[in-house]
Amino acid sequence: MNSIISVAAGSLFVLIANLFMQIAFIFLAVAYNELAKNYPIFHDISGSFRYLIGIPGQSH
Repeated sequence: MNSIISVAAGSLFVLIANLFMQIAFIFLAVAYNELAKNYPIFHDISGSFRYLIGIPGQSH
C-alpha cells in the first residue's frame, strides 16, 4: 500500500513540476517577445533564443 501511495505522490510531483516549467517557459517567451518589440537587435536571435531557453526544460 505504501508503494502505491509513493508512486502516486511521485507522479503527481512530476506532473506539477512539468506544468510549472511550461509556465516558466511561456513567461520567458512572452517577456522576450515584448523586449524584442523595443529593441530590434533581438529580432535576429529570436528563433535560436527560444530553443536555448526551451532545451533545459526538456526532461527526456
